[in-house]
Amino acid sequence: MLDIDAFSQSLDPMTILQNCWYNGFIAGLQASPTTAQIIQPAPPMRQTNAGLWTYENTIPPASLTFNTDLYRSKQFFDNYASVIRQLQFPQDSFKQDIGVDAYQQWTRYVSQLQPSPTPDQIPAVFHDWAIQLAPAAAQVGTADLTQRALIEDAQHSLALYEGSNARPVDFDGSFTQLLQILQQSSSVQFSFDSSTSNSDVSDTWTGGVDTGIYGLWTGCGSTSPLSQQFARSKVTVTVHAKAYTIWRSIPGTWYNSSLLNNAYSNIFTPPWPANAHPNWNDVFAPTGSMHQLIASLLVMDGMHIIVTSNATYAGIDQQTILSNTSSGLWPFFIPNSSSIVTNTITFGSTSGMQIETVTQPGTPIAVGANVLDIAHYLGHEIA
Repeated sequence: MLDIDAFSQSLDPMTILQNCWYNGFIAGLQASPTTAQIIQPAPPMRQTNAGLWTYENTIPPASLTFNTDLYRSKQFFDNYASVIRQLQFPQDSFKQDIGVDAYQQWTRYVSQLQPSPTPDQIPAVFHDWAIQLAPAAAQVGTADLTQRALIEDAQHSLALYEGSNARPVDFDGSFTQLLQILQQSSSVQFSFDSSTSNSDVSDTWTGGVDTGIYGLWTGCGSTSPLSQQFARSKVTVTVHAKAYTIWRSIPGTWYNSSLLNNAYSNIFTPPWPANAHPNWNDVFAPTGSMHQLIASLLVMDGMHIIVTSNATYAGIDQQTILSNTSSGLWPFFIPNSSSIVTNTITFGSTSGMQIETVTQPGTPIAVGANVLDIAHYLGHEIA
C-alpha cells in the first residue's frame, strides 16, 4: 500500500500512483525518462492513414501523461505553417549584402537570360556570375538567394496542403506498414506493484510535471473518493502485448527541417519579419506553441492487461464502477469497442477488485510517445 506520508502533501494519491506507474511503464518498455510520455486514454487506432497521422500531427503537452481528452491539442502542421508562411528574405537585404553596384549589374544580367532561371536555379546562376564579375559578393549573395529559394519552395509546398483541394497532412509510413511491422515485432510483458514502486519522477524530461490525470475510469476526476480509495490500495498490473514497436514520426513533403531550423536558430530579421505574428518566443520559447514535438510513438497490439486492487468497495460503489467500465479503466483507459476491446471487473467476496482488459490483434494502440524539445528535434546538441 502506498505510504502517502512519504510523498509530497501537494500531490493527491492518484497522481502519486500515476507517477509510480510512469516509472513502471518506462522500465517495462525500456523507454527513457528523458523522452517518454504516457498517452491516455488509449483507444484502438482508427485503421486508416489519417488515424495514424493524427497522433503524429499532435503537439503534446509538457506532461508525463498526455490526456488527449482534457488537453486541447495543437497541430504540428498548423503551427509549422504559421512560421513558414511569414518567413522572408527581403530584396533590400540581398542588395545591401552584395553592394549596390553588384546588385545593379546582377539584375541587368539576370533580366536578359532566356529562358529565365527558376527560383531554385537562381543561386547557382548567381554564384557562377559573381565568381567572374563580383567575387567579393559570391558567397554572401549565393547564401541569401539560397535562403530565399528555400523559403519560396517551402511556402509553395504548404499551399498544396491548404484550400478546397488540400492534400491530407501526411507523415512517412502508412497504417498498413505499421501493421506489417507489428506482425514482425516481438511481444512484450512486464509487471507493476505499487507497494514496491518509486513515485519520484523529478529526474524526467518534464522535471516531474504530470497533469491531466484521470481517476479510476475515463472522465473520473483523480480526486474522487472512489479513485483515491483505489490509489491508496495495493495495486498490481501485468501487461502482455503480442507485439510492440516504436514507430518513428517523420513529417511528409510539407515539412522542411532546414527552414524550421533556420527560423529556430535565427531570432532576428531576416528570416523573421519585423512584426512577426507569431514571433520566435510565441513558437519556440518554453511556453511556446511548438516547444516540444513527438519523435516516435510507442505502439502495442494484442494487449492483455490485468489490474488488481485490495480496496474494499461497498455494493453501491461497485455498481458505480461497473457502470463506467465500458469507458475504459486505469492505467490505459481503453474503452470497450464491440468485439475489439473488452473490459471486465470482478469483485472479491469480502474485498479486492480485478480489472481485465483484452484487445484483439490487428488493432494497434498508441500507449505512449517519445517527446523531444524543439532543439533536440532539430538536431541541436545541448551542452
